[in-house]
Amino acid sequence: MLVDERTLQRWKQFASRLTAPSVDLKTAEQRHQAQILAAFALALLVALFIAAPIWILTSPEFTAGRIISFGMLLAFSATYGLSRSRYYTSGALILVFAIFGMVIAALSATAPTMEKMTVLNFLIFAVIVASLGLNSTAIALVTLACLSMISYYFFVPEIRLGVTYAYLVFFILLTIIGWITIGAISRNRKRLLLSEERYRSAIEASLDAFYLLKCVRDAQGAISDFELLEANENAARQLSAPRAQLIGARLSQLLPHYAQRFLESFKQVVLTGNPLVEDYQVPAGFAAEGWYHQQVVRVGDGLAIVNRNITAAKQAEQALRHSETNLRTLFDSINDFIFVLDKQGNIIEINQTVSKRLGYTPEELIGQSVLTVHPAARRDEAAEIVTAMLAGVRTHCPVPIETKTHELIPVETTITQGLWNGEPALFGVTKDISALKLSEEKFAAVFQANPAIAGLSKVATGEYVEVNQAFCDKLGFTLDEVIGRKSTDVVRLDPVYRQKVIDKLNRDGYVQDEEAVIYTRAGRPIAVLMSAQILHLQGEAYNYTTAVDITERKQVEEALRESHARYQALLNALPDLVFRYSRDGTYLDYHAGTPSDLLLQPDRFLGRNMAEILPPALVEQHMHFTERLLTTGEQQMFQYTLTIHGEEQDFEVRIVSYRNDEVISIVRNITQLKRAQRQEFELALERERRQLLTSFIRDATHEFRTPLATISSSAYLLYRAPDPDQRQEKRAQIEREIERLIQLLDMLVLMTRLENLDELPFDETDLNDELERLCMGRPLVPGKRQTFHLDLQPDLPTISGNSTYLEHAFRQIFENAVRFTPNEGDIFVTSRLINQHIVIEVRDTGPGIESDHLPHIFKTFWRQDNAHSTPGFGLGLPIAHKIIQLHRGEITVQSRVGQGTTFSISLPIVTSGARRHTEFR
Repeated sequence: MLVDERTLQRWKQFASRLTAPSVDLKTAEQRHQAQILAAFALALLVALFIAAPIWILTSPEFTAGRIISFGMLLAFSATYGLSRSRYYTSGALILVFAIFGMVIAALSATAPTMEKMTVLNFLIFAVIVASLGLNSTAIALVTLACLSMISYYFFVPEIRLGVTYAYLVFFILLTIIGWITIGAISRNRKRLLLSEERYRSAIEASLDAFYLLKCVRDAQGAISDFELLEANENAARQLSAPRAQLIGARLSQLLPHYAQRFLESFKQVVLTGNPLVEDYQVPAGFAAEGWYHQQVVRVGDGLAIVNRNITAAKQAEQALRHSETNLRTLFDSINDFIFVLDKQGNIIEINQTVSKRLGYTPEELIGQSVLTVHPAARRDEAAEIVTAMLAGVRTHCPVPIETKTHELIPVETTITQGLWNGEPALFGVTKDISALKLSEEKFAAVFQANPAIAGLSKVATGEYVEVNQAFCDKLGFTLDEVIGRKSTDVVRLDPVYRQKVIDKLNRDGYVQDEEAVIYTRAGRPIAVLMSAQILHLQGEAYNYTTAVDITERKQVEEALRESHARYQALLNALPDLVFRYSRDGTYLDYHAGTPSDLLLQPDRFLGRNMAEILPPALVEQHMHFTERLLTTGEQQMFQYTLTIHGEEQDFEVRIVSYRNDEVISIVRNITQLKRAQRQEFELALERERRQLLTSFIRDATHEFRTPLATISSSAYLLYRAPDPDQRQEKRAQIEREIERLIQLLDMLVLMTRLENLDELPFDETDLNDELERLCMGRPLVPGKRQTFHLDLQPDLPTISGNSTYLEHAFRQIFENAVRFTPNEGDIFVTSRLINQHIVIEVRDTGPGIESDHLPHIFKTFWRQDNAHSTPGFGLGLPIAHKIIQLHRGEITVQSRVGQGTTFSISLPIVTSGARRHTEFR
């Protein structure tokens, strides 16, 4: 069964790796000798491993066989190792001595002489090895030694002469054949080396990069990579690496970014045998960027690559293409008609403008006479003018050209001589002057439509050649009266202005918006802005003059000056301060109606930012309202107080938008107004206090009068009554009234204290405990028996409060509920935690309160009847209301007549870690 090509290739690669010479060997001959020596030593090792065991087993009486075999193993191994290094000649020498040693050892052993003579056959290997790695002298010495050893047996009696002679002849023949063969191989090798040297020299001298690669195959024999076997210096420079570093490297290592692309195309070359020729580009950012041309051919199981840098050629080619493209683009982008003619006047090239504008295709015109594009009636005229232009008599041809649809285009044509494709040619440039003619028409229309007085006169003579209609209308002339006359005879200009205009025109060549006064034909003066400029038209100088009537503007300016004077007078009459400042607060201007109100002298704040002058709080206030004004567009107003010259002054500020990011601030001193308002407020407050005091005295007097009257009458009856029981009753009545007076006084004192308190001392308070203590204690109102129903939410959080004052407040609410709830009635008390507040509700089952009375129940001394027959003093609920307010709480009431009243008290559960101090007013 034949071995397939892939398996054979793998074995070759394996053998090549086993016998590869050292890279330190410089010449190919040395590498070849070292490789053959390595193969020979390796073959001897294999033969020794096969023959030695057989020899030892079959000749047990030959005791030296083991020692000889071991010695040969060491010698062959040393030879193989040295053959892979640069000291391969030492390996050859060791192998020669090893062969001699084996032969001598075998000949010295105890054995039949004929058997020992068989080892003489190995001497031929010594000669062959010497021929591989030693010089000619060493080869001769080795050969002589071998002949001597064989000739020795001519003198051994038991050996027949014929046997020795046969060995000698056989050795000489083999030696001669070996020398002839080795000589032929050496000569062929030298020729090969010479050829290789020439080839290598040619490769090195080549300007191209040369690479020799071999295939690297995987276990299945597929090509997985390529290994570099050889490369010239240009290749090393191209890859920017030393040659020694490149040899043996893989394609994937050398070109990691292009390995996959090259690998696929290189595989196809190896597999198909078809050469690869291509150009490719290495982009910027990679090593050796540029354009390259490479040729790849198969060589054995590998590739030979010739690579050339063609960047310069590509750039030159690209530059040439760009140049041609640019030239063609320029040629075709010119809006003028361009004709390239031969010496006979025939068209050989046109630009795109000719095709587009005239409607001809290039094929229709090329080869035709250029006169084809002129009107038939004027072709002879055009031919004569072109001849005159070539002779230098004329500069241009005014004959129009004609489109394919017989439309005429006014043009001016110039002709120059030159070369086209190396041949003499004429270049005709035909310029379309339709726009110029249209421009002249437009200029005439604009000139006439100009509302300013305009005239065109010759500089040399001063004669008018053109004036517009406004000139005639405003100055009172007709066109015939002006054209051909000098400007000085037509337009009368104030002498001062005339000389000023003439001097500036002569000096600068133009006059721009100079104020002057001219006079009409009737002598009426007109204020004007005069402008003049010298124009050069068709080789002659003209003076183009315009005068804009500014009579109305002068009148408006005068009116503005009068208006400004009036407004300045009004501004000076204002007593206010007026400031103009920018968005960032920099003062730009001011007006001080009252200079004493200024914080600083003007030269110390103009141009400075208000942050450098005013207090920070006032600056922040100004900037806040300034931003609001500029954002909303609405006028802003605010007030502030500022100490000026040691005295506090009150000011009112109005800010209005001025322009862009600037504002105007009008500041008025309202100190006197503020003082008057404060005095008025104090008077009103005093009146209110008097009214409250009068009302309090009236209500308190009424409350005191009733018990005092009762005490007085009871004392009188006590004194007059003869009955002891009757006297005891009056005494008890007096005591009750005195107790009632004491209670009233206590409540008045408490109410007065609460009115003068801003805060109370707080501590942690459990509201459920306070409610239970009040409800479960003694009766709140003697003689009343009601049932309290408590529904208190357990585990309520404590509040920050004053338990003493809260007890007063709850007691007043409970007493009020007890007082208006009938005997044996029910009173319901609940507590709940709602939205971080403890809400307490006290609901009675009394008669209720009318809705008209509900808004008044927390007023001092208020009771439902004017006669004050209702129990109580009208102080309990106001006291409770004030205490709840001091606890930052809220008390509300809901009532329905006939069903009862519900008081709701809401207190926050927020606690304070520190006690709050009481302050009295």
